[in-house]
Amino acid sequence: MRLPRGLWALTAVCAAAIALTTGCGGGDGDDASATDEWASSVCTAVDSWRTSVDAAADAIQADPTREGIQEAADDLTTATEKLVDDLNGLGRPETEAGQEAQESVDALTNELEQSVTTMENAVDDASDASGILNAVSVISGNLVTMGQSVTSTLTSIQELEGADELRQAFEQADSCANLGNPSS
Repeated sequence: MRLPRGLWALTAVCAAAIALTTGCGGGDGDDASATDEWASSVCTAVDSWRTSVDAAADAIQADPTREGIQEAADDLTTATEKLVDDLNGLGRPETEAGQEAQESVDALTNELEQSVTTMENAVDDASDASGILNAVSVISGNLVTMGQSVTSTLTSIQELEGADELRQAFEQADSCANLGNPSS
C-alpha cells in the first residue's frame, strides 16, 4: 500500500523536526562535576532517543503497512520508555535550580508517556487503509510534538533562575554537541 504524498511530506517534516531537537551546545569537556555529568547524561539519552525516532520514521516510509507501522510504533515505544527511564534515573541535579529542573524533566517524561499511549492506540485501531493512514498521521504528529517538548524542556531548564551552572554544563558537555543549541 502506498501512502499519499502529503503523509510522506509529514513524515519527512517529522524526521527533520526530531533531528533538530534539543538544547545543548558543544564544549571542551574539562573535569566533570556532578552537574556536568547530569547534563551529559541528559544529552546522551536524548541523542540515543532521537536516533531511534529517526530510524522508526524511516521504517514507516519503507514499510507503510499495518505490520510495518506496528513494528515502528513498538520501536518508538521502546526508545521512549528507555528515554523516560534514563531521565528518571538521573535524579535531581545538585544546583540552585535543581528542583525546578527535575520538575521540568518529570513533566516531560509524563508527556512522552502520554504520547506513546496515543500512538499505540492509533496503531491498535489501524485495521484498514484508512486506519493505517490515521496511525501514520497520529505517529507523525506525536513525534513532532515530542521533539518540540524535548527541545522546549531543555531550553527552559537552561533559562531557569539560578541555572547558570546547568547552562554551562550543557554548553560544555561533549555529548550535547550533536544536539544543537536552541538558545542561540
